[in-house]
Amino acid sequence: MRYKADPITMQVIRYAMEQVADEMGYTLVRTARSTVIKEIKDISCAVFDRAGNTVAQAHHAPMLLTGFELGMRALRQYYRDDELEDGDIIIFNDPYGGGQHVMDLVTFAPVKRGSKLVGFVGSIAHHSDMGGAAPGGTAGGLTEIYLEGLRLPFVKLYKRGQEDRELFGIIANNIRVPDKTLGDIRAQASANFVGVRRVREIVEKYSPAVTQKCLELLLNVSEARIRAGLAALPDGDYTGEDWVDDDGVTDDPIHLQVNIHKHGDSAHIDFEGTSKQVRGNVNAPLATVHAAVYYALIAIADPHAPPNSGCYRPFTIEAEPGTIVNPKMPAAVGARTNTVQKITEAVFRALAPAVPERVMAGSHGNITNCGFSGYHPTTGKRFVYIDIQGGGAGARPSKDGRDGQDSHLARFKNTPVEAVELEYPVRVERYEFIPDSGGAGKYRGALAVRRDIRILIDNVSWARYGDRQRFAPFGLFGGKDGAKGQFVLNPDTPQERIAKSKGLDTLNAGDVVSLRLPGAGGYGDPRERDAEAVRRDVRDGKITPESAQSDYGVEIGEGANTQVRPYVHMDNSILSELGWDAEGGALSYKGVRYLLIRPETLYGIVEAAEEKLDAQRAGELLYRGGFVGGQLSGKRYREALNLAPHGAVEFMCKMGGEIGWGHFELVEFDHAAARLVVHIHNSAFTEMPVRESKRVEEGVCHLIRGVLGGLLAGLTGKDVIAREVHCRAQGHDYCRVEVTDVRVA
Repeated sequence: MRYKADPITMQVIRYAMEQVADEMGYTLVRTARSTVIKEIKDISCAVFDRAGNTVAQAHHAPMLLTGFELGMRALRQYYRDDELEDGDIIIFNDPYGGGQHVMDLVTFAPVKRGSKLVGFVGSIAHHSDMGGAAPGGTAGGLTEIYLEGLRLPFVKLYKRGQEDRELFGIIANNIRVPDKTLGDIRAQASANFVGVRRVREIVEKYSPAVTQKCLELLLNVSEARIRAGLAALPDGDYTGEDWVDDDGVTDDPIHLQVNIHKHGDSAHIDFEGTSKQVRGNVNAPLATVHAAVYYALIAIADPHAPPNSGCYRPFTIEAEPGTIVNPKMPAAVGARTNTVQKITEAVFRALAPAVPERVMAGSHGNITNCGFSGYHPTTGKRFVYIDIQGGGAGARPSKDGRDGQDSHLARFKNTPVEAVELEYPVRVERYEFIPDSGGAGKYRGALAVRRDIRILIDNVSWARYGDRQRFAPFGLFGGKDGAKGQFVLNPDTPQERIAKSKGLDTLNAGDVVSLRLPGAGGYGDPRERDAEAVRRDVRDGKITPESAQSDYGVEIGEGANTQVRPYVHMDNSILSELGWDAEGGALSYKGVRYLLIRPETLYGIVEAAEEKLDAQRAGELLYRGGFVGGQLSGKRYREALNLAPHGAVEFMCKMGGEIGWGHFELVEFDHAAARLVVHIHNSAFTEMPVRESKRVEEGVCHLIRGVLGGLLAGLTGKDVIAREVHCRAQGHDYCRVEVTDVRVA
């Protein structure tokens, strides 16, 4: 079949290329060795045309996506076409050559059809260690790029599909965890090889000429959409400001100023008024600065435009050399995210008066990055545990902020408690929202997260950088500021002390690091917030009764029911049995109106049976602890759930069948062995493709881990340190869920 370059074929090729980028990302995650890639997903992948323009990006970190641009431009200048061979993998991580920071290793691979270059693919990933003064490269306060790790120019790591053993040897000799880092580098290479094969298949199907013409059309479409979005915005000069707490060397605050000059369908951005470069490593290289500007302005102009190099054409960016946004060698840049997050915030702040319906209030505005390193007591090998945390997301013009989620440039996932404790000699003792940390507003700023990590061995280094511990996340249009962050060492003990936001310390067995992330600002006057929404926040534990009264003017009477009581849709016989009454599409119980939620989250099962099981705080704890990135410890579940051992599980299975999850069958319950097996029968599994059943398995595991694992801890009366949940679709007619304690204290 012959194809021609037209809008329809362009869209087909567009989505084919995006699928290639996503498949590369899946390959990288599934074959990686370190948790920072396979759990946090600090990665991205992209496809480029033969000129080096980004034509498709995976759905990963925006900071890394647009950060490819300068690196690819430098690559095209460095290599001639005839110097690139099929099977080559080129790596680099030089922040002064188009890279981000040395921990982010970039790989590019040419796509060739015969002897002709037809495109490129690329991947970028944050590595556990690249050498340098601090394990994991995360220490704040480093003063030179040379202290941050091995800095690589463009170099071929693979030549015609074969590893360069000498180069692998150089890297291995300069890093602390070569098995992890080299494994992750090979995972990136695997992703690139997959991408090369897939792009070549597309080019073969549609022909090089049609493919290239369609990609040119695609770039033009994205450019036109962004220009149209800009043209709809009021012309003018806009300025936004923000502050970085310090550089980790001195306590001096660092000023960031973004100036936007918007005229017609284009915009020029400069940073006049921004502080000069600093000694510490919060300086930001140009690649990351460009990424922050592109991200914020595209989100305002047209967030649905196809993301590619065409989106960037309407913008020009000017950053004076020697400033914090364009440092000169050998300035350190490892903690650059604490600066570029503020660029995004400043852009929103600048344009808020012009387009209030398109911006959000201040978010946590940093990336809290911790690197713990020592020698594992079991293997005797060096470990480097990277823990990246977000915080609160800013309130929006018509919605509250997203509690406890990363926002803007990174959008990383968290590291599950189970994955951390399984691999490293640490114990996560608390992982929870911080009440009142979201700024009050008509729409509330998001809550911050607290994560307490206990060290189980001596001589563990703790390298870190964070921010927003002096300058709070800002509110907009009458919304109040969010809470500031804080790092506390050994909280609630005589040894408690506040740790610097950027630094390097040595910890010993028993030390506890309490990471308390910043919240987010509110949007609009708090007194305009719906009173029922305020009461719901109090019931959910998101704000205190005191905040309800002082910030929102809503009185929470003494003895008022402030517990989480979600509405669970069940048939009338179950409602009557529990003493609940349905009226007017709502549900009331003892005078309390319930909120409508989706029942599939399973914690509704426990809530529905609450009175029978005498577990008064079950719903609240399961909601706050079981489904927000991690689970409360078994001890805290045990304190909350006073359940009759066998009848509770049977009743929970009965409730599951009644609320739409299909039939729950209790197959095995061994109280002594802390083992529970449940079959979930549902006709939806019958015709489900294998690929979809895998998604269901993952989702069921995630949901059921908190509820069933927590119940199991309560039933056994033991402190569960780690749990495993296995879910498998059996013959596509039911899921078998097995919950097993792997370690019980």
